[in-house]
Amino acid sequence: MARILFADDDESLRMLYQEEFQADGHELHFAATGREAVELAKMVHPDLIVMDIRMPEMDGLEAMGRIVAEDNEVPVIIYSAFPHHKEDFSSWLADAYLVKSMDLGELRRTIERTLRDKGC
Repeated sequence: MARILFADDDESLRMLYQEEFQADGHELHFAATGREAVELAKMVHPDLIVMDIRMPEMDGLEAMGRIVAEDNEVPVIIYSAFPHHKEDFSSWLADAYLVKSMDLGELRRTIERTLRDKGC
């Protein structure tokens, strides 16, 4: 069982992630802003972070930078509706960059592969 932090400002997506990924047996944590993600990452020490980019208070790229500066071992998957951020060099810190889809299969496979590579 892995600890996964999902950072997304869309409440309905957070609820969907909870439904979909809790059944996989993971311990899930949720943040609605980039600032919350940074604080929560310090408290729960996640094994993996799934990060949206456009969020209030602090965007996901800045949040990811701050989290990785504290713990460069935590893998981050950017899960954004905006593919053009993939060209932003700060997104290159992420272990994977996926464009949001109604089908969570690709996200699930990427999460499982990333956790397996980390030894979780």
